[in-house]
Amino acid sequence: MKKLSLFLIFTFSFSAFAKPLTQQQIQQELKVIQKYRSLHKHKTFSEKKAHPALLEQKIGDDRPAVSGLSHSEAKKRKLMVDNIQYNISLDIIKAQSRESFDGVVTITFDYTPFDKHWPLTIDFTGGSVDKIFINESRQKLAYNGFFISIPPSKLLTGKNILEIHYSQKYDVRNEEQEGLHKIVEKFEGNENTYLYTQFEVYAANKMFPCFDQPDLKAKYQIDVKAPKDWEVISSTKQTKIENLRKSNHWFFPLTNKQFSTYVFSLHAGPYKKWETTNYDGRVGLRLFARKSQAKTVATQAELWFKITKEGFRFYESYFGIPYPFEKYDQLIVNEFAAGAMENVGAVTFQEDSFVISANDSDSEVKWRYAAVVILHEMTHMWFGNLATMKWWGDLWLNESFATYFPLLAMKHGSSVFKDLNDAYFYLWEKDSAYDADDGSEEPVVNNIPSTQETGSNLFDAITYNKGGSVLKQLSYYVGAGNFQEGVKRYLNDYSYTNAVTENFNQSFAQGSGQYSITPWLVEWFAKPGHNTVEVFVDCYEGKLSKLLLTQTKGTGPVLRTHKTEIATFKKNATNQWSVLSPAKDIVYSGEETDVTAFNGTACPDFVYVNLNDNDFVKIKLDKNSARNLDLFKKAILDLDLDPVNSVIMNGTMSK
Repeated sequence: MKKLSLFLIFTFSFSAFAKPLTQQQIQQELKVIQKYRSLHKHKTFSEKKAHPALLEQKIGDDRPAVSGLSHSEAKKRKLMVDNIQYNISLDIIKAQSRESFDGVVTITFDYTPFDKHWPLTIDFTGGSVDKIFINESRQKLAYNGFFISIPPSKLLTGKNILEIHYSQKYDVRNEEQEGLHKIVEKFEGNENTYLYTQFEVYAANKMFPCFDQPDLKAKYQIDVKAPKDWEVISSTKQTKIENLRKSNHWFFPLTNKQFSTYVFSLHAGPYKKWETTNYDGRVGLRLFARKSQAKTVATQAELWFKITKEGFRFYESYFGIPYPFEKYDQLIVNEFAAGAMENVGAVTFQEDSFVISANDSDSEVKWRYAAVVILHEMTHMWFGNLATMKWWGDLWLNESFATYFPLLAMKHGSSVFKDLNDAYFYLWEKDSAYDADDGSEEPVVNNIPSTQETGSNLFDAITYNKGGSVLKQLSYYVGAGNFQEGVKRYLNDYSYTNAVTENFNQSFAQGSGQYSITPWLVEWFAKPGHNTVEVFVDCYEGKLSKLLLTQTKGTGPVLRTHKTEIATFKKNATNQWSVLSPAKDIVYSGEETDVTAFNGTACPDFVYVNLNDNDFVKIKLDKNSARNLDLFKKAILDLDLDPVNSVIMNGTMSK
């Protein structure tokens, strides 16, 4: 009877999600979104300012002994290191009582000398080093609390094996929530300890010494000694659990593909677990939560897995690339600074936002928004984990796509959210994109001189929301089919490697067949701000004789080429509205565009520029439309337009 009652709850929920929103529900949706946006969406890192020595560092300079990694140092190290593999052994048996853990990492890599004066540095922040071997010979190397330095004279040209024995502190509550984080929970009279990692942007080196930059991808193998009643989760699924007298020894196979350090992970503790497989049984799916949350999460598991399976089906079909890794776990964790994190095969989600009770009056809204984040992190398995930006300034190649694609997945691949349309993207993403862009001089493609400068300069509504909004405009501009082919070409060109914006531009142009698209991409991604377009309408003898779009630079430095959808509407003497002329696709650019497609039609009472919200632009209405704006908004449902259109108008149109 208990299982049956849970099934009935989910059946009700699925049908409820498909209902169109009323105006009252829209306002409630906005209220909940505002409350949960910072939790669900952007990773929220504490503000750090880089040491001046990092910001000013040039290739050839000695690396300063300060926290963080400069882009200059990363570029220098990329010239020296390749073909990396990490073999990590950790002892976390006494995690509950100890403040630190012990580890051994063996790093195998190819080395190319670049300058006899440049040491090779291994990132390792805040730990202690016991002993180091290079190619089986014990060495004394300099360690300053931030990185280990290896003189070129101690390395071979070609393959090297570096073995480091070390200890490191657990990250605990009220600290940075980076590295290996520890939580101690009292539940039902017992104390339970849970561990999880958060490595973005530069914190894998807070768990093990490594080359901690996104373009030094590697393979990983890990074994972990842990308490007997614990689960241990990493990027692959364990191949063996050896029973020791008072603990278990978990062994994980070498990853079959290489990926960046910031998406490697380790999680451990007495987590509760739910299991299934993806839509075709090929990929194992697991969901984990703390014991104290297990009762509620048990009622969510079916819905969580349903969203996940449908996301897999859509993305594998759309991208034309099967899921590129070995399994797919999702963990709901506490004290998490980010909304969620796309670790390869082991995604983490913030507990406060993703444990949703069926009795919560806002559960439908929260689940709709939770699904966006579940699909956001899944997008990263392709955009970010498979094809990865070379350095943090090109983070949009990860986050903008992960912002845009959940809408497509929910529109075209979801039975739970099958009635969603483009208007919802405005509620979730575009409104905050406009807000951020109004007061920012920051383009989507950014200049990030060091890992310490990635906080609000990068993980923000410009990179995420505006970037996703521009991708929506790009898809509309080139056509959905061409957009898909451009995306597929990029992913195929840069699978298991790294890219910069110029690489994307070239691959997208070739894949989409839009060989002249690069200037458009530069205008939209490399230049800040958004444009404003003003509408002018002239009528003669009851017929429209001129419809002119006048574009201004708005909040940015350039005029862009846009594609938008325009429809005209008419009201009668009793204020009953009807479609006067069906929507037409219009491309406009430069200062003025004469739109002739509507000439000769009846003089409109409202000209709707950017119907369906594909363009990213603010609109100043023509005089007649401005007079009729409030009446038009009241008639939106009668015109069979989604009620969210009234919210879009409030945010983008002025009289």
